[in-house]
Amino acid sequence: MAAGPFNNDKIQEFYRASATDQLMFINNSNSDGQMHSLITFSGRVDAGLMARSIRLSLDAEPVLGCRMTKGPFRLRWQRSDSLDSIDLCPVIETVDALNEALRFMAAPMDTFTAPQIQARLFRSDRDVLCVKMTHAVADGGGFKEYLELLSSIYRHACLDPGYRPVPNSRGNRSPWQLEKHVGLSTLAQSSLHITIPGLEWCFPVTSSDYSGRSFLTAEIGPERSAAIRAYAHGKGIKINDLLLTAFYRALFEVLDPPAGKPLPVTVPVNLRRYMPSGKAGSICSLSGLFIPAINREPGEAFEDTLSRVHEFMDTAKRNKMDLSQMLFLQTAFVAGYMPMSFVTRHFVKQRARALMTIPCFSNLGIIGPKDVNFGDIKVTDISLFGPVTFPPYLDFTVYSFGDTMRCSISYCDTAADVNLVKSLLDDFIREISGLI
Repeated sequence: MAAGPFNNDKIQEFYRASATDQLMFINNSNSDGQMHSLITFSGRVDAGLMARSIRLSLDAEPVLGCRMTKGPFRLRWQRSDSLDSIDLCPVIETVDALNEALRFMAAPMDTFTAPQIQARLFRSDRDVLCVKMTHAVADGGGFKEYLELLSSIYRHACLDPGYRPVPNSRGNRSPWQLEKHVGLSTLAQSSLHITIPGLEWCFPVTSSDYSGRSFLTAEIGPERSAAIRAYAHGKGIKINDLLLTAFYRALFEVLDPPAGKPLPVTVPVNLRRYMPSGKAGSICSLSGLFIPAINREPGEAFEDTLSRVHEFMDTAKRNKMDLSQMLFLQTAFVAGYMPMSFVTRHFVKQRARALMTIPCFSNLGIIGPKDVNFGDIKVTDISLFGPVTFPPYLDFTVYSFGDTMRCSISYCDTAADVNLVKSLLDDFIREISGLI
């Protein structure tokens, strides 16, 4: 393909939109379609260098400097030739950096407008960098990789003003990159375990007005987080099973569903764990799903709910159900060649819409100072927020910054019961804290 009027002849004009890119784009109708982060520094960064680093990141991962376009049969990414004329990181002088950043986080992004990254630097006595990414171009794992990339470019550019990263123009963005690492036989066997349980109850919708955007966050300090991890270790279970159990019990408390009625929850799984390097070939979406369906048992102790959650998750991991869900979604798109009109008409209405009414519990794992390292200027805090989802769907995100565990909810405050959403976060903290 022609290189076009770009800064590096390795950067192409068009890039294929993977089946997952298209799926994420279609599912944007159920959310604001973007991921959000706030990075707080110990002081002030070099604003000009930060803007240049963001610009260089769009060359390092060229698809991020693209806009989505509609081809004759499918979507594709087209590189923008006007990236150098965009102010990629405006500096906002303010006395209230956090609230200003939250307002920017709530502002919409357009996948059909390049780039797929937006950033603002909010400056008071210290700097807060807000970075957003469209969900169509990457999942939560890809977003974390981007933050690592940006900090690496900034760090290198501090030492070498002429630094330019090599464009990852041919990096594999397709989920099928997993095949050579897990094998076709494993993928085929996992397909025997494809399940999407029926929904019996969910978060209520209070209005058809989906214009509101709100963000909630809570933290569990280092001492308590260490005790929770020690509890999981003592039980011989993964910390994710413990957190998912607390989420289920908080849902039971807040929504008070009928006893014996199962509630499916989507649990995204980072499939990069199957890659030898722990990373994909490029910044992309590389996630599968576990979909446990746990019912409320009145008066049940935490450990008994944990036993049921752990049993499901243990079976799901043995059967590699995360791969089976990925395989199903990719097959539904016939590797991305199915006409978009057919996909929208037959897939979204039947499957994607069903999935998007199920609550989602997303564990992004640990992100630490050594992962997002801007050199001499220290990162003192990182907040991560998933897409603002529309009810009855609800997305609950958990991650750790260093030794501190964090929880966040991005939600539509004009269509969801705000008190229920707040109670869900409070009850989750109470459930998980009650273990120690």
